Amino acid sequence: MRILHTSDWHIGRSFHGHSTLPALREVLDALTDQVRDNSVDLVIVAGDVFDSSTPPAECYTLLTDTLSGLADAGAAVVVTSGNHDSAARLGFQSGLLRSGIHVLTDPATLDAPITLTDAHGPVHVYGIPYLEPALLRRTWPGEKLRTQHDAIAHAMGLIRADRATRGGRSIVVSHCFAAGVDPTPGLERDIQQGGLDVVPLAEFEGIDYVALGHIHGRQQLA
Repeated sequence: MRILHTSDWHIGRSFHGHSTLPALREVLDALTDQVRDNSVDLVIVAGDVFDSSTPPAECYTLLTDTLSGLADAGAAVVVTSGNHDSAARLGFQSGLLRSGIHVLTDPATLDAPITLTDAHGPVHVYGIPYLEPALLRRTWPGEKLRTQHDAIAHAMGLIRADRATRGGRSIVVSHCFAAGVDPTPGLERDIQQGGLDVVPLAEFEGIDYVALGHIHGRQQLA
């Protein structure tokens, strides 16, 4: 399966008071061309689709146009929310989009994967939206989630339980600050990047491919 992994589009960002929307439209149009020219099977957008939780209408127009263009180019699309996004507003898009475009923003369903297939069999794509520990009490009552590490660890436990019932390969999409540190209690409170606590890479062990967002720029962590 040919995957194009992106994140942090930050639609609606301004630069010294000037809108970046026209330039970003050109970039996303070029991205669509790459998907078509290279026969990409799956496009992943790992959070921070918008630059703020209340983007103006033209930002939604650009997002809808881009996602539709990617689907027209032949790719399935999986989008998750990031810390800059409003999960509720971004999730509202999912009801307006066509088949093959998946906007995953609900932590209550993060263990229900999008299943794709290729010549080698099924591929299960799990989307972890940005998890704010203080807002998860209703979703996971009884769980003591104080940090991003706590929230991601619980989410991965749910995903592993579901994955154990399925065959095939697995992809996890998450918007977090992951780093190769030992999972020492309390350590993640002391290390942050962009306002997010560190999540040890070990939490994602056993997954065939982990598509992360939040840190801008290409990195290979493992």
